[in-house]
Amino acid sequence: MKETYEFRMQLPIVQRPISADLDELADIITQQGDVQQHNTNVKASMTEWDLNSKHFRIENICNQAIKVAKSIHPKSFNVLDLYTRRCWGASYTKSEYAKEHNHTPNLYSWCYYVRMPDGASPLIFPEAQQIIYPNEGDLILFSGLVRHYVPPNKSVEPRIMLAGNISVRSPMLV
Repeated sequence: MKETYEFRMQLPIVQRPISADLDELADIITQQGDVQQHNTNVKASMTEWDLNSKHFRIENICNQAIKVAKSIHPKSFNVLDLYTRRCWGASYTKSEYAKEHNHTPNLYSWCYYVRMPDGASPLIFPEAQQIIYPNEGDLILFSGLVRHYVPPNKSVEPRIMLAGNISVRSPMLV
């Protein structure tokens, strides 16, 4: 019996505009500074992991991302209780980037673009051969399984974004 199988699946990448006060979001992210000190896959200034728990405007973006996830998730008789597992901000200056990575074990991940000046790096999904140049105010939602990265930023002005992971809350067993 074969021990491994290869599944070929289509996994969605959704791009939707979400209205928000981008100036306020940019201020929240940049005022945090580089809390992670470039010690993650993001080689740029990155906030703490629970930014949404401290700022209701960021929690609002998380809730909008969950609505998008629910709208595309395959229907089932199981109730889907989604929640934001992590949410952070990042500010990429010239030459900063994010290494190729994924967000396993999360069901979905998302990026919300606060500042995308001329020359700002795209979001790249190598396995899907997709390069996305988001606009300010765009939410990109994708499976937590898919690999993605951000090439070195060519913009003099910062590329500022929020990112988050969405997981399924496990029901209590009785």
